[in-house]
Amino acid sequence: MPSYMVPIMKAKESGIPFQKMTPEELKLSAYSLIIKMNVITGWNILDKNLLDIFAEQLSLKLQESYSFLNQNEIEYAFRNFTINDWGKNFNLTALDDVLKPYLTLRRELHTNEIKSEISLPMASNEISQKEMIQDVQDYLAKVTLEINLIPIFIYEYAEKLGYINLTKEEKLKIYDEAKSYRQRELSSNAKSNRIDDIMANNMFFEMVKKNEITDEEKFRLQNLSKKIAFKKFYESKKNRPA
Repeated sequence: MPSYMVPIMKAKESGIPFQKMTPEELKLSAYSLIIKMNVITGWNILDKNLLDIFAEQLSLKLQESYSFLNQNEIEYAFRNFTINDWGKNFNLTALDDVLKPYLTLRRELHTNEIKSEISLPMASNEISQKEMIQDVQDYLAKVTLEINLIPIFIYEYAEKLGYINLTKEEKLKIYDEAKSYRQRELSSNAKSNRIDDIMANNMFFEMVKKNEITDEEKFRLQNLSKKIAFKKFYESKKNRPA
């Protein structure tokens, strides 16, 4: 992935899409965005009445045209892309103009992600057993191993090679560990007091409490479970007497 896409990927993955927010969360996000955009662009500070009107219109615009984006992406676009004339006050035309170049790069990122998703399974089928063994051994040889830096395919190689054989009960236990890990991660992010981080933490807490985890979150937890499972395998190897 080109280096210029990394911050775009981080912005894309670090917030809740507007389409998944409640009306109240969307409204709070709109207020937050207007204030931050005013700071970035030098727009006039709005009085309370105008702020309420603009926040309402921005909420509608985000819902109608940019529901797939999140607040972090809008902020990133305003920090990194400029237009010839910002004007004196917040306006929806400026929002469209700033997002045009961002969306172009985002589509490029999406295309690369699709290509990766298509090529990885093919690569895993074509890779030799010797290469899989070497890849797994390379990760087992690391002095330390952070969960978030473990690629999914390493677990899949280890499982295919028979190094990892988990029972259904063990997989369910690790899945529960993944939920706890995810909750701790989101709780830590929420301490930043960013609205989207707080909302992400609250939404996940409610999902787990009601046992209504979204498909997207289930996919994330399944991948996290694979990372945790490999980390346990790694630790078992490190702790085994020579």
